[in-house]
Amino acid sequence: MKQKAGSIWERGGCVRKNVMNHPLSGKNSFRVRRQFQNGFTLIELLVVIAIIAILAAMLLPALAATKQKAQSVKCLNNLKQWGLAFRMYTDENGDKVPEEGNTVLSINNAANVYAWYNVIPVMVNQPALTSLYMAGNPPLPESSTIYSCPACPSPNNPASPYNTPLPNMNKAFFMYGENGRLCVNAGHPQTKLSTIPKPTDTIFMAEVDPNSPNNTSAAQSNVTGQYAVGRHGYDKIGNFAMCDGSTRGVKTNEFIRATSESNDAGTEWAALRTVYWYPTPTTPN
Repeated sequence: MKQKAGSIWERGGCVRKNVMNHPLSGKNSFRVRRQFQNGFTLIELLVVIAIIAILAAMLLPALAATKQKAQSVKCLNNLKQWGLAFRMYTDENGDKVPEEGNTVLSINNAANVYAWYNVIPVMVNQPALTSLYMAGNPPLPESSTIYSCPACPSPNNPASPYNTPLPNMNKAFFMYGENGRLCVNAGHPQTKLSTIPKPTDTIFMAEVDPNSPNNTSAAQSNVTGQYAVGRHGYDKIGNFAMCDGSTRGVKTNEFIRATSESNDAGTEWAALRTVYWYPTPTTPN
C-alpha cells in the first residue's frame, strides 16, 4: 500500500517517518551542516583561551625548573672535569695546587703563564683560556666549553664594563675560579692536597660572579667565601669541585662567609662547617 510523503506508517510494530521529510534530508541537511561550519562562538573561544592559560600557568614553572636542573647538571659536569684536571696537575707537581693567577693583570701577561686557566685545561685535552681569547672565542654562558656555566648571566658589569661585542684579554669573563684560600700568596709554602684534613669538604673550585660590582679586575680567576655566588636552585645553590675530586651543590647559607670568616682561617674553622674555604685552621692568606 502506497504512503504519502510525510505520512507515518508502521512496519513490524515500529513507527517510522518517511525519509523524504527527515530533518537532515535534502535542504534541511545542508542547513544543519552550514550551522556546524560556522565555528566556535565567542564564549566558546574564551573558554578555550582560559583553559590554555591555566595549562600554561601550570606547565611553565615545571619547564623552568627542568631548565634550571639541566643547567646545574651541565655546570657540575664542567666542575667534575676541572676537579679531575686539578688532581692530575697535583699528581705531576709534587702534590701542590696550581697558581690562582694575578687577578690585576691580563690573562696573557707573563706573570700569569702558570695560572690554573693556562696550565690545567691541557690535562683534560682542553685549550688554555688565553688560546681561546687569542682565537676570538672567549667562553660565554652559551659556549660549549668547560669554562662556561650555562646558568651564568651574559657579560654585563656597569661597574667595570667588558669589551663589546665580546670580552677580550684586557678584562676576561670568568665564570669559575680557583679557591683563593686554597692557593696561598707568595712567600708561603704552597698548599699540598695531602696536608688537607678534610679534602671531601674543602673547596677546590667555585663559581665566580662576573657581573658583581666588586669584580673590577682584569682576570678574576679566584673566588673566596665573601664573594662566592649561588646561581642554581633559584639562586640558592652554588656548585663546587672539592679537593677529593668530587662535586656538589651547596646552599648559599652554608658557603657564603662574613668578611672576618673569609679573611682568617682560624675564624672560619672556629665553627663546624659543611664546606671549608681554608684548607686548614692555620693556612695563611
